[in-house]
Amino acid sequence: LAAGFQHFETVLNEARRIQPAFKCRDDAFDLIATRREHLRREGVLAQSDADALGIVQKLYAALGMHTTTLNGTDHDLHVAYVSHISHIVSFALALTVLEKEKDEDRIFELASGGFNSTVRLAKSSPETWIPIFRQNRDNVLDVLDEFINTVSRFRTLLIKKDFSTFKDLMQQANEIRRIIDH
Repeated sequence: LAAGFQHFETVLNEARRIQPAFKCRDDAFDLIATRREHLRREGVLAQSDADALGIVQKLYAALGMHTTTLNGTDHDLHVAYVSHISHIVSFALALTVLEKEKDEDRIFELASGGFNSTVRLAKSSPETWIPIFRQNRDNVLDVLDEFINTVSRFRTLLIKKDFSTFKDLMQQANEIRRIIDH
């Protein structure tokens, strides 16, 4: 348990290091939750240790966090879709822009809120994410393949100038609002 608190201090230091990137308190909570899951997998916070789990649950309750309990297999599958892919997409977009747009001032001048929010995750620490990607590799590959197929559909529609279907896909994607904003 003491080791867990020692690592928790590391998480707090990491949160403080990237604090300027936080747009809301949920960003900090996501970082802590991600780090806590990493520590659980390393055995620092054993899932079977009811005391450690209870302390973490009380901490999250005190912070006003909503918690969900999943077994490891379900957790890994679902977070691959709603968290891990977002980070890979953010890293990839940041690399693409850095490769294609050599004028850093131009990036700064033209970057809008949408770009900033999309690449915000690319500021995340590789030391945090590499172990997560390594641990959840199979699920991440599955969702990455699905994502690449979806991006390819958009690409094909652009090539064909089929903006009607392109719009249909965008409207289908807008359905995420119903889930996220409820």
